Amino acid sequence: MELKSESREYGGVRIHVQQLPPIQAYGLIPELGQIIVPLFASGLSLKDDVGKLAGPVMAALMKLSANELTSLTKRLFKGCYAVVNDSKVDLHTDSGINDAFSGKLLELFQTLYFALEVNYKDFLFGAFGLIKELKVESAEKSDEVTTAKTTERVSA
Repeated sequence: MELKSESREYGGVRIHVQQLPPIQAYGLIPELGQIIVPLFASGLSLKDDVGKLAGPVMAALMKLSANELTSLTKRLFKGCYAVVNDSKVDLHTDSGINDAFSGKLLELFQTLYFALEVNYKDFLFGAFGLIKELKVESAEKSDEVTTAKTTERVSA
């Protein structure tokens, strides 16, 4: 089985993300869902300004303990590496993450998002689109009910 690999540069560091084997990616969904689903369900977009995202992202991350968050990050980064000062740094270890992202927390978040894209773009991002559609549909139905009740009161 050949796993897809992509690379991008953040803050002068070249990041290489290799897809997780399907069963490993599948096994991370419950933990990722605790963090990501509330963000997308709230109507936020990852295209929004970083300042707008910072508070909701931090609130979502605080649902996990520090150990759970670092464990999840390392498992998501399995097979990923960065090129720092012409040296390959594996990103699934504490020392690798520290070497690649020292003083670059924003780049760590960007890399997390990139790893999510590579591993889940066909599944999770489609599911989040569905969540948004259901939320809009639910809001529209709520507006219809409110309008109907108001019309009833006015008629009476």
